[in-house]
Amino acid sequence: MKRLAAAFIFMAIVNVANAGIVDLQISSINGQPINPTNEITFFPSDVIGVDVVYIPDPGMTIGSISKEMVISPSSGMTASISTITWAPGWDMDLSRVTILPNGDPLIDTVANNFGSVAPGIVLDHFLLHCENIFGAATVTLVENPNTNGMESFELDAALNLHHLGEGYGILLINPEPMTLTLLGLGSLFLARRKK
Repeated sequence: MKRLAAAFIFMAIVNVANAGIVDLQISSINGQPINPTNEITFFPSDVIGVDVVYIPDPGMTIGSISKEMVISPSSGMTASISTITWAPGWDMDLSRVTILPNGDPLIDTVANNFGSVAPGIVLDHFLLHCENIFGAATVTLVENPNTNGMESFELDAALNLHHLGEGYGILLINPEPMTLTLLGLGSLFLARRKK
């Protein structure tokens, strides 16, 4: 009985591990491209470019994204949707990105057909303007059914639908002013001590 339970647990873990996901990555800061990352240190008034990336389950293709981009804490950070570039393959009559009343972007996309949207960067890129945030802020994707697609899903070759999960999102770190001051004083002390 224990072996059977262990086998079911293993199969569940394998299925979760193999599920396709959409996630976020940071691709620029203040308009300058950087190596894609999921964590960055920023300073007040920086503008951070964020891409939506699709990582498929083998043999699958993306069908839709119905996710809200949750910014936490939300105070001091605003998102812009004016610069988004859509990957080829999205049905532009049914796909859009809007800003919800709480300030979070809502991603609502539907693919034209099977295999029309390639894996990788599927939305390029949101701009996050950071002000008055000290410490860490996270930006994650969560399912939001209030969209045309109604759910984020992948399709297999037989056009069966499979739920599309989300990754861990990104972490934005803004050192507090006192921390920056102490780091600066410490480096001055070390520089003076070397002389």
